[in-house]
Amino acid sequence: MKEDETLSVPLAPDLEAKLDALAYSTQRTPSVIAAEAIARYVMQETGIVDGIERALADERAGRLTPHSSVKTEADAILAGCRD
Repeated sequence: MKEDETLSVPLAPDLEAKLDALAYSTQRTPSVIAAEAIARYVMQETGIVDGIERALADERAGRLTPHSSVKTEADAILAGCRD
């Protein structure tokens, strides 16, 4: 998409009414609110996908510690605290 390209998004009538009410009460246009919401969503989802991709790369490179090893070490630490 080009900068400032228009995107048409179908909204359920109740969501559209809420968007219009929010726009009115904040003195912004529905388009501005929707663009801000989409930008936040894309940034959030991009961060999640990036994290998953880093984790998968760590797994492929063998940089993960097996759960059983972590559990064994944690149990040993906790057992030492009980003494």
